[in-house]
Order: sequence, then structure tokens, then C-alpha cells
Amino acid sequence: MPPRPRNNAVSQYLLGLGPQPPPTNQEIAVAQMQYNLDHDFVNPHFDQNHPAYAAHPAYAAHPAPLQPPFALPPPYQGQQPAPAATVKSHVLDVRVPGPATKDGVGAVISIRVNIDSLLPQDFLARVCANMEVTAEVKLGWKSCDAGKRAEANRLETDDDVRQAFNEFITLLDSTRHSKAVYMIIVNLTKPEEKKATPKNSETTCTEEFRKLKQALQCANAKHHRGREIWCFVRLVLLRTMTDLNHTQHDKEPGVDENNPPKVLQIDTLVQSAKEREERSTRRAKAASSSVQVNLGGLVGEVAELLKESRNVIGEGSGVRSHKRAASELSDTDDDAEAVPIAEVVDSLHRRMPDLQYKQYEAKLQNKGIAYANAIGQFDRVFYEHEVGMLPGSIGEFMRVSKRYGKGKNKKRVRVANDDEANKENRPI
Repeated sequence: MPPRPRNNAVSQYLLGLGPQPPPTNQEIAVAQMQYNLDHDFVNPHFDQNHPAYAAHPAYAAHPAPLQPPFALPPPYQGQQPAPAATVKSHVLDVRVPGPATKDGVGAVISIRVNIDSLLPQDFLARVCANMEVTAEVKLGWKSCDAGKRAEANRLETDDDVRQAFNEFITLLDSTRHSKAVYMIIVNLTKPEEKKATPKNSETTCTEEFRKLKQALQCANAKHHRGREIWCFVRLVLLRTMTDLNHTQHDKEPGVDENNPPKVLQIDTLVQSAKEREERSTRRAKAASSSVQVNLGGLVGEVAELLKESRNVIGEGSGVRSHKRAASELSDTDDDAEAVPIAEVVDSLHRRMPDLQYKQYEAKLQNKGIAYANAIGQFDRVFYEHEVGMLPGSIGEFMRVSKRYGKGKNKKRVRVANDDEANKENRPI
């Protein structure tokens, strides 16, 4: 190993990092000359006979050398001192996750620290400052050789930091490790959970809707009204079923497939008000008199006759024709053939045998409903509680009865009245 430059050796000696370097020939010569001057060896009369001078007390302990005054000392024969061992410092590259951006991913910040002299608390403070987090967060670290899915080591106490530093010092001193050595800091604190938006599968009532359809499904396929209507003793519309489904999903008390919620529909609000008014009118009539009066469409026929009478030429003839038509209409209406209730029940039984309308024939006659004209004077509540009809069969029964009560007799009366009116309005 070549000798180190003298300047470096002197600097290390002055700093206390190495031994004193050997003197050079120039330094030896200067020292010898200074010694000769101190001992009066350079006096030109030194070799002549002259009285000896008294030596100074300071030089009494240093006798004069025996060699000539300008003789150089022999060269230094000692061994060169061993070079001082250099102390290697361990500088570690620490990769810290930066503050999160709007995308939720922050940039990686690289800092270099001297792990030989850095205190653990100072190291943690520098890491938290670069991450822009408080000291309460839980930190971890991973080595450069660890995989992406490897579990991070804890980095919370001073002992955890010292243990991590020792492992990285071993990696830095290793001659077999050729890759770059760095520490990866991991934030182990779980982020605040955001309020999750419920999925469509969580807000919908699929399971409740399936159970409700199963409960309301008609056992007989002949009674089933299609995809928009389900039946269970009575017909249930799809929108009513949907509201029932939501109330069951929200676990509202007192609502099930047998007790659906009351739904107020804007589309049918006017129609519902009219039906409610008609029911109240029928109840008032039934309570005021026990005699059932059937006009048989008299009001409509009178309105048609009045409309036709406006075309009559002459005031007297119009009044006479109107009076005559009204009297003939009343006679014809009284003479019109009434449809027995048995015929209505037989027609319904042939169309829908599973509803067994035949069983209500005797009860209807016992209540005084012997003909189809009297069916419309009672409401659904009467047929359900007094006659014992199933709620799902009352609607069809009342609709068919209305057709029987209006159809044939109207045509007969209208044709007869038209003939009489035409005869009377004929020009003479």
C-alpha cells in the first residue's frame, strides 16, 4: 500500500485521528541548525584555543554533541505506522408516502438519514413531518427485499426503530447485497370509513316482493288475471302490492298480505269520490224505505225523448208528443220483461264454475233479490256480509247484473217510442 500524502497524515494527527508522522529531512536540518545556534556551535572561533565560556544554566543539561556541527543524523530506521482504520458511516434511503391527493394516492418522498447518529424519536418526527400526519398514527416499515404483499413490521417505539436500523446496517455492510438498500415506510392507520351508498340490491325489496307474490298467487290458473294483478280472496292491483311490499320491507306494524295499506291514487281520486257518493246515496235510500224501486233507465229514456221532441214542428204538437211518449214509456217499462236472478247466476256459473255462484241463489232470493234489476241497489258490503259472497267474486257479479238489467228492455222501449214519435211528427 503506497504511503499516504504527508498533508493528510499531518491533518489526521492534528485532528487526533492518527499518529504523528515521521520528520522530513528538511525538518531535521532546521532542527539541527537551531540546536547549533542554541549551543554556540556556529562560532568561527569554535575550534581555536580560547578560553571556555561559561555555559548557560539552561544548557547545562544538554552537553554538546560529539559529531561535527553540520553532520546530518542517520535516516529514520523505524517502521512506518499502520494507517488508521476509517470509520464507515451508514446513510439510509428512506421512502415515505407523501400526503394523499384528490385521487387518494400520494407521491413517494425520498429522504436520506444517517442511522448511526440519528435518534429514534428524531427519525419518527422527520417521517411524520414528511407524511404531514400527527405522531398518533401507526407506522410500519418494509425492507427493499420484501414483496408487495408482505406484512409490514411495526415502527412505533424506540426499540422498533433501533431494531430496524440494525437490520439495515447489516444490509449496508454486506458485500453480497448488490441491489440498492432502502426502507419503505407504511401507514398502518386505517382511513376513516366513508358512508357507503347502499346498493340497488339493498334498497329494493326483491325478497319481500317474491314472498308477497307467493302469498297472493291464485291457486287456480283460471282465476289469475295476468302479470299486473294478483289475487288472494280479493283482487290486488300492482301499485297496491308495491306499497305493501315497501311497508313490509320497512317492517311497519299491522301490515301484511291480508291487511294491505290504504293507497290513495291521484289518477282514480275523482272516480273513488263518485263511487263513495253513490254508495252513501244507496245506503240512505235503503235505510229510508224498505221498498226497492228500480227506474230501469227511465231518466235516460226521458232525456232522449226530450231531445227528439225539440225537432218537432209546432209548439202544441211537441208538448203533446212529449206527454204521450212519457206515458207510453212508463207503460212499456212496467210491461218490460224482468230477468230472474237464477238466469244471472246460471250465466256466471257457466263462465266461472270455480267461484260457485249457484250457492248464493237461495240467499239472494231470501233477501228479496229475485230479479237482476234489484242487484244494483246494494253495495259490496251487503253482498259480503249478508249474502256471504267472497270479496273477489262480488265485482264480476255486479257487473254482469248491470248488463242484464240494461240490455234488452231498453232496446224494446226505445224502438216503440221511436215509432210512436215518428208517427206523431209525420206531416199531414
